[in-house]
Amino acid sequence: MSDVLAEAQRLFNESLDACREQRQQMVEDLAFSDPSNPDQWDAATRLQRESDPGGKRPCLVMDQTSQYVQQVSGQVEQNPPAVHAIPVGGGADKKAAEQIDGRFRHIEHASRASQHYARALTSAARAGVGYLIVRPTYINRALNWQEPRISSEPNPLNVVCDPWSTETDGSDMGFGFLLTPYSIREGERRWPGKEMKDFGEPSATKRDDSRKSVVLAEQWYKETNTTEVIVYQGADGEETSGDADQYEADCMAAQMQLPVIRKSKDKTRKKDHDKKGHYAPCNALHYEAGDVFGYLERRPEDVQKIVRPHVLEK
Repeated sequence: MSDVLAEAQRLFNESLDACREQRQQMVEDLAFSDPSNPDQWDAATRLQRESDPGGKRPCLVMDQTSQYVQQVSGQVEQNPPAVHAIPVGGGADKKAAEQIDGRFRHIEHASRASQHYARALTSAARAGVGYLIVRPTYINRALNWQEPRISSEPNPLNVVCDPWSTETDGSDMGFGFLLTPYSIREGERRWPGKEMKDFGEPSATKRDDSRKSVVLAEQWYKETNTTEVIVYQGADGEETSGDADQYEADCMAAQMQLPVIRKSKDKTRKKDHDKKGHYAPCNALHYEAGDVFGYLERRPEDVQKIVRPHVLEK
């Protein structure tokens, strides 16, 4: 096992342990609100009634939760949310914001975003958490043109977020995992010659799925580095700033040593990484997906903690 995959497995297992109780509550909530077969009887009481010496006794369920879940999803389908651009500062104006709004509408239409909004909020109504994921999609590979596309994760248990995040908007989240099951045939087609083994704990990732499949994990994580920023006087006499390479390039263009005003250290976020891999060697499977914005929302472990939407930036 490669070092990268071993570190991902360790981080994933630590995250599962940290939020195991919360995930168990989500499992119970999903079973309780299952519209096809709501499990709303206490397990001990059900067993007692089904094993009654006088004969098996019925366990009727008068489901009262589905109507409220459908009410939430119905409101979203009738009045779907939308992304809006607000012209604030930086020379922004109303006309530019309207043009950006048009691009947002196009992205939402191409993504069928209203369906994903409804599914994410339905999941939130059932289990207290819903997930929207935004990732780039090629619209012209020859020209390398990409556009964001909005999707949703139907099973909230397939997402594992950074449990040590404390910011209310999740901006300090350092990593996240998205689990996706594939059929054995599809896995062998995509990654021929690789051993088909599940990522993580099969008991956690295949809880209610008896089909033969392999679980693939996508990992997002952030890295930061420190860059020296040089503030100097440009050839035109104006104060400007840049890194060492930019400073050297400006000096060569001006054919003189430009006066340095001050230097400082700037902590910048490097391009985040998106890795796909299963239990096979990870170096054959990982890739960098560019800039991805994934909206991951997690419910608190108790009622005293505020519901925190987690933004996993890529």
